[in-house]
Amino acid sequence: MKPLRNQADLLAAQERYPLGLGEISSILLGKEIQADEILFDDYKAQKLARVEGFHIRLSVGLVETFYIRGELTDLRSVFRRLLEQ
Repeated sequence: MKPLRNQADLLAAQERYPLGLGEISSILLGKEIQADEILFDDYKAQKLARVEGFHIRLSVGLVETFYIRGELTDLRSVFRRLLEQ
């Protein structure tokens, strides 16, 4: 993983937004590397990421992508495990 260039941005964002360190740092790093998409299941993190211009990818969408690429073959069991968790 790439470290954030400006750690001060992380500290300022932690004070400003009611999110965990992982969510905030993911958004800041995504902005630094000019990512288009970001993976979040947390609703508050999704809202902030959308405001920051990201397309949100959820776990279900990621699983679907892996299935289409042929990297997953048993889609039913993966969805069953997601529902259990």
